[in-house]
Amino acid sequence: MTNPVNLFGSVPEDKRTYGHILAEDLGTFSFKLYPQLWVDSQVETLRKIKWERVKFGSTSEGGDRDKIPSGPGVYIFVVEGRIDLFHHHSYLFYAGKAEKGLRSRYDDYLHEREGEEPEEDRPKITKFLNYFRSWVYFYFAEFSKGEVAAIESAIKDNFTPPANSILKLKGRLY
Repeated sequence: MTNPVNLFGSVPEDKRTYGHILAEDLGTFSFKLYPQLWVDSQVETLRKIKWERVKFGSTSEGGDRDKIPSGPGVYIFVVEGRIDLFHHHSYLFYAGKAEKGLRSRYDDYLHEREGEEPEEDRPKITKFLNYFRSWVYFYFAEFSKGEVAAIESAIKDNFTPPANSILKLKGRLY
């Protein structure tokens, strides 16, 4: 298993404290959880969707890109921790829409993770895709172009993924 700190530089054995500080900074992602939003009627609509799941990465890393359709849809990046001591746990990190095509959008993220210039500067996403490289999963579902914005908004508004910068939340924080 690759030490996440080593993805961004190695830490000498005699400077373990520095390694802990660096790892803490690299591994800090702020999640804001609003359970009162999880019972919204939009969530019931999301539960009816048949989501597909693939491990994110190149074919050599176990990714299964060919399962991803080329049509429009909505996708979610999830970190799935599987530690033998604890029950499986997941963190929804980012939700997006792919009006032009899910597979094309997936490929964009592969390139972005490897340091190629993205269409926009998104350091949270690049950091996330690299830091959690072994544990990132790509969930997706196909929809018509007319449906993708509403589905993406329902996910973002009710689950507040930390890497999404535009969250409407409909003024419902109480």
